[in-house]
Amino acid sequence: MNHLPEETSDLIHRRLLSIGALPIHQFASFGLKNISTSQPDGQPARRHDSDSNLLVLTTACLRQFGKSHDVLKTEFLQHSGSFHPSPSYSGCFRSELTANSAVDRQCILTIQLPGGPSRSYKSEPFPDSEDAVEGAAYSAIKDGALDFILFGENEILKLKSNTDEVLEHGSTASSDELEAVETLEECWRIWRGDASHLLWFRFDEVSVPGLCGCALKVELTPHCYRVYSSQLDYADLQSAKTHCARNAIANGALHFIQHGDGQIEPRSCPMSLPASLQSGSRWNLQNFFESFARPSAEEFSSKSRG
Repeated sequence: MNHLPEETSDLIHRRLLSIGALPIHQFASFGLKNISTSQPDGQPARRHDSDSNLLVLTTACLRQFGKSHDVLKTEFLQHSGSFHPSPSYSGCFRSELTANSAVDRQCILTIQLPGGPSRSYKSEPFPDSEDAVEGAAYSAIKDGALDFILFGENEILKLKSNTDEVLEHGSTASSDELEAVETLEECWRIWRGDASHLLWFRFDEVSVPGLCGCALKVELTPHCYRVYSSQLDYADLQSAKTHCARNAIANGALHFIQHGDGQIEPRSCPMSLPASLQSGSRWNLQNFFESFARPSAEEFSSKSRG
């Protein structure tokens, strides 16, 4: 039996992770409680909680900029103030580790776009340097670093401006419970047409009676979608749905609806069926056959060839 080269296997593994594939151990433990795009405050991700937050960022940089931009470097800041570089990664960010004590380390992760702006993210204190780097990478992903890498600062600011405008001129209801939901639905109607592909799911847990949560699946195509969720903390579905919608907007759902599959502008008009098929009448096989054009009748000469 032939085996794939190790480099090819690693490349396939990274690409599967970049499109949302799950390793078998994560799939086995996957459940509705894990749908949320953010973890509870005060619980930073550690290395054993995921394959690697740093790998996710590195993969995004490789996909966006290729291998030609080798500007991802990890540096450790010691008490003396000197920098000690570690092996560099291909991408566009670096991290600096601050050694506060023998058992308490923090990492500052800086993302520097080629020829563009930069952002910095800080981890929680960790006793291990690699966990500190992973914690900083987790904080970066939670705070929108992937959108920053893929779209840049200008597009994110433009998206925030558009979101604020929709919120300002959208729903005028006295209660704000429907604002986030209506913002998502209005954005979908403008960019995609029918909002039926915003799929809402309620989830409950027997051990927490009386409380529910809500999950949202934004499906552009069967293979291009994102899932967002609320916590399992709400007494009614409407509250859970509202917080789920707010979480989705905060994590880039509006930009995903607009450009997630490469679309660059709103659809000029919704796709519709021909009028003949919208009448509600049903065709049988004979009607379908008779709808085809028929050739004109041919005349055959009665003279025989000699």
